[in-house]
Amino acid sequence: MLYRVSCVLVGTLALCCGAFGASVGVDDVIKMQQSAVGDDVLIAFVESSAVVYDLSAEDIQQLEDAKVPATVIAAMLDHGKQLGSTPAASPVTSAAPPTAEPAALGASAVEPAPSTSEVVYAPAPDQANISLFYEALSPYGAWSQDGGNGWVWEPTDGVRDANWRPYANNGHWAWTDSGWYWESDSPYGWATFHYGRWGYNSRHRWSWAPDNVWGPAWVNWRQSEDCYGWAPLPFGSRFEVGVGFSLNGVNVGFDFDAGLGMSYYNFVPCGNFLDINLGLVLEPEGRRRDFYNRTKIVNNTYVYNNNRIINSGVPMTTVQRATNRQLVAIKVVDANIAAGQPIRGERRSANTIEVYRPKLANVAPVEPPVMVARQKAAALHASTAADRKAAPVDRQAAEQAASRRVAEQKALLKDKKPNPAVERKGTVETIKAPKVDASYVNKEAATERKAATEAEKQASEKVRQAKAEATTREKASEQRQSEAQLHSANTNAAAERSAANKEAATERKAATETSRESKQNAAEERQSANKEAATERSAENKEAATERKAATETSRESKQNAAEERQSTNKEAATERKAETSREPKQNAGEEKAHEKK
Repeated sequence: MLYRVSCVLVGTLALCCGAFGASVGVDDVIKMQQSAVGDDVLIAFVESSAVVYDLSAEDIQQLEDAKVPATVIAAMLDHGKQLGSTPAASPVTSAAPPTAEPAALGASAVEPAPSTSEVVYAPAPDQANISLFYEALSPYGAWSQDGGNGWVWEPTDGVRDANWRPYANNGHWAWTDSGWYWESDSPYGWATFHYGRWGYNSRHRWSWAPDNVWGPAWVNWRQSEDCYGWAPLPFGSRFEVGVGFSLNGVNVGFDFDAGLGMSYYNFVPCGNFLDINLGLVLEPEGRRRDFYNRTKIVNNTYVYNNNRIINSGVPMTTVQRATNRQLVAIKVVDANIAAGQPIRGERRSANTIEVYRPKLANVAPVEPPVMVARQKAAALHASTAADRKAAPVDRQAAEQAASRRVAEQKALLKDKKPNPAVERKGTVETIKAPKVDASYVNKEAATERKAATEAEKQASEKVRQAKAEATTREKASEQRQSEAQLHSANTNAAAERSAANKEAATERKAATETSRESKQNAAEERQSANKEAATERSAENKEAATERKAATETSRESKQNAAEERQSTNKEAATERKAETSREPKQNAGEEKAHEKK
């Protein structure tokens, strides 16, 4: 009796837990239906899929609610039976462990394992190419053709959050032996932040284009005294070992200025550069132009050394001073993931980062899944176009037959009675009830029904508790999100106040410098005037000295002339006196002679 009760309880819990999610492959078909692809595309996708569709009545109802055509649902039923009846080849996938009871769902924070559609396996080295990204990134975004950029991938994060930016949200910078490394918390970060290029698509949303060269981060850097900035390298830029960068096929060397506008850049204050979640401290969009105009390009940031691409970016020593932190280079090593093993993202342990960075061929022999389905549908259209044109009534009859078949299968699944032998693939193990003597059935029927009713009540109560706990977690999550937004607003306000204080300090410093320059200019003018006055006085003194000298010379000449005149006069007088003296004796002698003659 207890064995039967346990079987009923397990079956009830399995049905309750199954209500939380659709069977494998159903969500993919619904997504393609919502992408407005044709019926033939969906049928081709289903027929080429490796998924064993095991549809329940709830799955069929969910598909019908999503407007999936009956022909597609019938194709899923046929494909599931076809693969389910074929012996599986290697590799063998083990059954999932039994689902936990609802009461345990809210008690622990155990993250659910990814569905089989999100698990991607490492390819063999000789088969590794960029088509690996098509499968690996599909669970986290959508692929589309974007003109000359080819196939680009748009993350769901960017669709949900208009402020989402690459190399900004859910990650941080780490200093490694390969330079500045973007360490991302996103499940797709190992690919999109270390391979490929980012840019705006035709809808002006961030999208990523694949490439085959791994790097610690592919960004362009700017800096000023108080902030750092970086922007993802654009579409069309490639790096070749030993050659450097090329932009749209033109070689530009290692010193690469992408010429990106301000909308591409993320800016943070220097002191916040090493914050764990930089998305919370980014400068707001309204201040981006100011920071863009204040910063300058950092040149020569990428170096190829010892078979490694090194992103030196902003100088590590200046970051240490700005953040007041001592940095020790973290070692980047290859993750030991062999061919056929699940790919996992980067993993940090102590001073080591393990990364999956395979060497990929720059070719894509296959395209994204939707494109493959469309190609197969096109081939199906080409091969059956004549039949469809010649017999439109047959196609309508086929659709009607498919609708009847889906309705019958749905009714059959709904009317199916619970079986003591519960078999639920991928959820719990197959349990077979032992044979029970018929004589005990009537006696135990009431007890079993009572136990089953009690089990259903317990299961319902556990489901109610699980929903209540889920609601509590959602409220807690909303509260945390609100607190994070408040913290972000406070951080932005603090950053704005800091910037305003810095600007005021800069203005005061400029005013002080202007006043100092004015005083210095006045002192220089006074000094120049004093020098000119001294020069004039010196010139006047020299002229006066020259005049005095000239006057002295004139006086000396006058005195000398006067002396010469006096000397000449004296000589003349002496000569006259001498002449007179000589005349007097002669006159006396004549007078004596005349007297004698008388």
